[in-house]
Amino acid sequence: MWAVAVGDVASLWSESPASPAGLVRYARDGAWCRDNRGFIRAAGRVYHTVVSIPVCLLLYTLALLVQRPGRMACGLFIVLILWLVL
Repeated sequence: MWAVAVGDVASLWSESPASPAGLVRYARDGAWCRDNRGFIRAAGRVYHTVVSIPVCLLLYTLALLVQRPGRMACGLFIVLILWLVL
């Protein structure tokens, strides 16, 4: 019934998230902006460089650490050592 009323709606999980390299390519060459030399493209590149890519790298690293207990323990051990040294 839902498919008849709304149509075929793509799931949020149907595609895997973009890799950091994919984000850089999207900022540089993506179809979200027609002009490659305009202000909007430059503003998008700045946004990707300052906000999107660093945040995604941090969250990808965090997701990688929490997927396995051994990785989490190793990460916490490294953070403890750095905290004690610094």
